[in-house]
Amino acid sequence: MVKKSLFVASAVAALALAGAGTATSAFAKQPTTTTRQVAQTTQASKCSSVTAKQNINLRKSPRSNSTALRVVYKNTKACWIGFTPKGGKYTACGGTSHDWDHVTYRGRTGWIPTNCIKFK
Repeated sequence: MVKKSLFVASAVAALALAGAGTATSAFAKQPTTTTRQVAQTTQASKCSSVTAKQNINLRKSPRSNSTALRVVYKNTKACWIGFTPKGGKYTACGGTSHDWDHVTYRGRTGWIPTNCIKFK
């Protein structure tokens, strides 16, 4: 009788562990909404904020003839991602340059001329 109880207990424990492993794997592949929200909040808190000096088009690529994704409005903030000195030439916001900044603004990510933003 002791052998049967020990066997049943071992089988139950093995099934429980197998089920826990599956649940953990499924969780790792598909995070919950709460996990995504935490990740977005963490990413947003690491953002360097920049402010638009005037209304300027957010572009798909760092060229003035690239598709405009939306307007970044004067005195509004965007999240700065990076910079390239090798974009297309532009004249905007009181200067001419090839420097562009990669930003996220109101859910869209694109490029704006460096002369048109200020860091705060």
